[in-house]
Amino acid sequence: MSDQAPYTGRQWVGVARLDAAAATAPQHRFVTTRNRPPASARILAFAPRPKVAPKVLLIEDDRALAGSLRQGLQEDGFRVELAPTVAAGFRVVLAGTFELLVIDVDLPDGDGIDLARTLRTQGIDAPILMLTGHGLAESMVRGLDAGADDYIVKPVGLDVLGARLRAAHRRWQRPTEAPIRVGDLTLEPSRLIARRGAFEIDLTPAQVGVLQALMTNAGNALTRSQISRHLHHDDDDGDVFSNVIDVHVRALRAKIDEPFGRHSIETVRGIGYRMLRGAD
Repeated sequence: MSDQAPYTGRQWVGVARLDAAAATAPQHRFVTTRNRPPASARILAFAPRPKVAPKVLLIEDDRALAGSLRQGLQEDGFRVELAPTVAAGFRVVLAGTFELLVIDVDLPDGDGIDLARTLRTQGIDAPILMLTGHGLAESMVRGLDAGADDYIVKPVGLDVLGARLRAAHRRWQRPTEAPIRVGDLTLEPSRLIARRGAFEIDLTPAQVGVLQALMTNAGNALTRSQISRHLHHDDDDGDVFSNVIDVHVRALRAKIDEPFGRHSIETVRGIGYRMLRGAD
């Protein structure tokens, strides 16, 4: 055995531990008495492959806030780039590859909501979280209608922001899932589309989450909180997220029902929403 001290970082298994394991696990492919690889190879072989941290673009003009959020998110396992304006954010998004976008609504050279809408028309499908200093329902509706997936009101708790980003990333990275069918409505969660007969309908990740909750529980009424939990909003704060669900349902109706003369999503007074079994 080499005299070199084993690497003891938390993501690696020490050489001494591997050698000690030989006595109890001779069947292991690297713990053998014949053709043993060098110690460095044994260390790397037993090291877990690190996950690539999700890449976030934060478009925020307040330098102090942006710096604080970047530091906190980096400590929480994200890679973060900053852009201070609509123009800079647009250039950076088109030039790079980002898995998550956080956009302030009020930017010095334009409206963050208009930027979100423009990015969607450019084919950018990464989750968008709108960041704002006011929780007005009108602003929230505009942002979600523009294609945003979530809405966060300042002051921002880093634990909440990190949780929302992870939830949005999970929805965006959803593994291949079997299509869900209710009547002539089909949802393909992995592709972020729905189909009404032969017509294909593009959806945002959040809209897919809401529709999936309703379709998998077709015939049953779901509360807004139940739908919100399906979107991994475990930190719901009452009216704000009731409004978010209402906006997503309104957008879904405009996409999957109204153009086809259907009424598949029913409002259940005092409870929430229900997908009719016949989807008509």
